[in-house]
Amino acid sequence: MTTVQMGGLVQSLGVGGVLCVPREGFFGGLCILWKTGLQVVLLSSFSGHIDARVDIGPWMCCGDFNEIMSVDEKSGLRLRSVKSGLRLRSVSQIEDFQRAIDDCNLLSFDFMDHFFTWTNNRKNYTKVQARLDRGFGNLALLQQWGNSTIYHLSVYSSDHHPP
Repeated sequence: MTTVQMGGLVQSLGVGGVLCVPREGFFGGLCILWKTGLQVVLLSSFSGHIDARVDIGPWMCCGDFNEIMSVDEKSGLRLRSVKSGLRLRSVSQIEDFQRAIDDCNLLSFDFMDHFFTWTNNRKNYTKVQARLDRGFGNLALLQQWGNSTIYHLSVYSSDHHPP
C-alpha cells in the first residue's frame, strides 16, 4: 500500500493517529494506526521497524511478522538459504519471536480460514508455506473483544493472506 493509499484508509477509518514508515520499492512499508484518546509514544523507526509504546487502553497489532511461532507453522522444504550455505530454521529465531510477544504481554487472536498465510508460489517438492501473518492483542483488548476472530484476506497481488 502506498502512502497516498494509506492516507485514504486512515481518513476513511477516522483514526486519531498514524505513523508510517514508507515502503522501499516493492518491499517494506509499515504503519501504526490508533484511535483518538490512545497514547502512543514513538521510540524509534526505520525501514521495516517501528518501536512504540502504547501507554493506555486496549490495543492490537496484526500483519506480516515474517516469523513463525513453532516448527509446525512451516510446511514444505524446511531449508533456508544463507551465505554460509543451507541450514534448518533456527530454534533460537522462533524462541526470540515468542519472547518478544511475551515481553509485550500480547496474546494471539483466534483465526479462521488459512492456517498458512504465505507461500513461495512454487509447486511440488519446492513449495513452501508458512504462517507469517497473524494478530495479537493485549489483555484489555481480548477482555473487551474476547470473541473476536481474524479472517485473512484473499491473495490478489501478493504471496500473503493478510489478517
